[in-house]
Amino acid sequence: MKKTFYALLMAILPVVAVSLASCSSDDDLPDVKISLNVENGTIVDDVIYVVQGDTLNVSSLSITNNESGKGAALTNVKYYIDGFYVGETIMMPFALEGITDANTPAGSYDLGVSCTVLAVDKSIAYAALNYPFKVVESADQIPAGGATGTTRTVSLK
Repeated sequence: MKKTFYALLMAILPVVAVSLASCSSDDDLPDVKISLNVENGTIVDDVIYVVQGDTLNVSSLSITNNESGKGAALTNVKYYIDGFYVGETIMMPFALEGITDANTPAGSYDLGVSCTVLAVDKSIAYAALNYPFKVVESADQIPAGGATGTTRTVSLK
């Protein structure tokens, strides 16, 4: 009986020890940049503008590790408009088509993105990003000046 108990204890002890161990870097969050690229939209001062009737699309969502030589990745990307779920993807380039269409009224909206962030030698993190966008009636209503483009980059740390 003692031999059986001792053998059972020796079999269970390593499992318990491993399950209670933790890394010393559990709070070491990724230092990354996440870039959102859009089609049929213009980004001016961190706001995405789209002309009413055009279809706003996310062509890609990409990540760059700020620590040179180390990789980073996104997974399980979900998209929301004004808090309502509109789609998700687990495949690069994490594109989403049809954010707006001909029936989208002019006004201000929020494009929400949530995703899991993975970086080498860092803890797994979860990012919740918000990209404001405006549907305008004509291209004349898109502000001039400021930073313009089709990519918006957010740094996370």
